[in-house]
Amino acid sequence: MDGIDVVILQVMRDRDTFDKMYSSMPVYALEEKTSLILQDYAEYFKQFEGHTSIDRDTFRTLFFSFLHPSIKDELKVYYSALLDKALLGEVDDDTRRGLTARILELEFATKVANITKKYDAGEDIDIARAVQEATETLQAQLDRKTRIPWVQDSIQDLLKLEEATHGLKWRLDSINRSMRPLRSGDFGIIAARPDAGKTSFLTSELTHMAAQLPEDKHIVWLNNESLGQRIVTRLYQSALDASISELKKLSTAGKITSMYAQSVGALDRIRVLDVHDCWNYEVSDILAEMNPGLVVFDMIDNVRFGGLTAGARTDQALEAMYQWARVLGVRLECPILATSQISAEGDGMCYPAMHMLKDSKTGKQGAADFIMMLGRSDDPMLESSRFISLPKNKLIVEDGAKDPRAEVLFDWVRGRFKEPEVK
Repeated sequence: MDGIDVVILQVMRDRDTFDKMYSSMPVYALEEKTSLILQDYAEYFKQFEGHTSIDRDTFRTLFFSFLHPSIKDELKVYYSALLDKALLGEVDDDTRRGLTARILELEFATKVANITKKYDAGEDIDIARAVQEATETLQAQLDRKTRIPWVQDSIQDLLKLEEATHGLKWRLDSINRSMRPLRSGDFGIIAARPDAGKTSFLTSELTHMAAQLPEDKHIVWLNNESLGQRIVTRLYQSALDASISELKKLSTAGKITSMYAQSVGALDRIRVLDVHDCWNYEVSDILAEMNPGLVVFDMIDNVRFGGLTAGARTDQALEAMYQWARVLGVRLECPILATSQISAEGDGMCYPAMHMLKDSKTGKQGAADFIMMLGRSDDPMLESSRFISLPKNKLIVEDGAKDPRAEVLFDWVRGRFKEPEVK
C-alpha cells in the first residue's frame, strides 16, 4: 500500500479531522482498501459518539466481527497489519499539516493519469492544455490559504453600490422597473424561441448599455451560432435606429462610422468574436485579454468543454457549463449574459415558464441571477409584439414588480425593441 494511504488513515482517525475532511476526500484517488476503511471510520464515529478518536481494539472488533465478518483469511492478515499501522503510534504535527497538500497531489496525479488514458483511447482532448489546467488548479489549491482575502468593504461603500444609478441600465424601462442595473458578477440568461428576435433584442439593449461603460471597457459578444458579420450589421441598425437602406445612405454620406461611435461610445466598444468550436479554456484566455465590462455568451451550450462535462447527462453537463460561466464573471468582475432557447413546449406562449429552457429543467436555472424570457404569441394580430418576463429575478428593484410581464414592440426593420406608445 502507498505510504500516503497509511498517512491518511493515521491522521483521519481523529474525529475533528475526519469531520472536516472526509466529505471532500477524493476517494476515487485512493486505494480501494483505504476507501473501505474510511467508510468504516464513519460508521465507528456514528456508533461511538463519545469517542474523540478511534480506539484500535474497539475498531478491530467492529471491523472484523460486525462490518466484515466473512472476510477471507488472507485479506484478514492484510487488513490486520494495515490497521496496526493506521491505529498505533502518534502522528506528528508536520504530518497533520501536510496532509491536505498530499491529498491534493494525489488527486492531481489521478487526474493526469485519467487524461493520459483518455488521450490513449483516442478521445478528442488537448492533452497539453488539460495537464496544464490540472497543474494550475493544483497550484491554486495549494496557495488558497494565502490567496483568499476577507471582505473588508465598509457598509457605507456597499450601500453606494446598491444605489439604483450604479451599473448598466436597460433600454426598455419595463425591465428597469423590475430589475436593478447590471453589475460585476451578475449572471443572467436571455431565452427565446428560434426566430423570435433574440439577437435583435440583444443588439437593441447592448447598444444602449455600451455608452454607459468606462472608456477602457468593452462589451464582448462571443458568437458561436450564426455569422458574426450579421450581428455587427444589426448592431449598427440598433444603435442608429435605422433600416438597411438608411444605413446605406449614411455610409454613402461618410457619416455612418462616426455616428455609430458617438452612439455606443467608441467604434470598437462592442466587439463580436466568432468562437465556433472553441474550448472553454480558449474562451477564458480570450476574455482575460479583452478587459470586458460585459460579456455575452451566444450560446454557452455550443462551447466545447473537456473534463468538466465528460460522461455527464445533458442537464448535468449544462449545469456545470453555466456555473463555469457564472464564476468566470466573478473573476472578470463584469456581468455575463448567456443566450438560450426556449423548448418546444413554450412555442406560441407569451410568458413561458422557467423550466422551459431547452435541455434543462433546473441545471441552467440554478446558475442564474435572473432568467429573462422573450415570448411570442401565435396571434397574427400580435406579429410585432414580444412579451418580456422574468420568471427568476434576484435583482429585483425594491419597489418594483419581480416579474414585469410586459408587452413590447419589435421593430425588426431597425433592430429595435420599443415600449408601446401610451394612448
